[in-house]
Amino acid sequence: LKKVALFYEGRKIEVRTKKPFRFVVDPRALPPKSNHAVTAKVTATLTGKAKRTINRTLVGPFRSC
Repeated sequence: LKKVALFYEGRKIEVRTKKPFRFVVDPRALPPKSNHAVTAKVTATLTGKAKRTINRTLVGPFRSC
């Protein structure tokens, strides 16, 4: 992986270029029974005969208790 851009509620939090590609949300700060989403835009480089870069967007919805 080349980089991971982390978004929380649509706002860019940070861009990481080294492991760990992790983001922790403190649930105590969230209102009860509310819906939220964490998005990671991943850029990876594939190696082989033809080097190429791929981009993927991963979405992780969650609900606070």
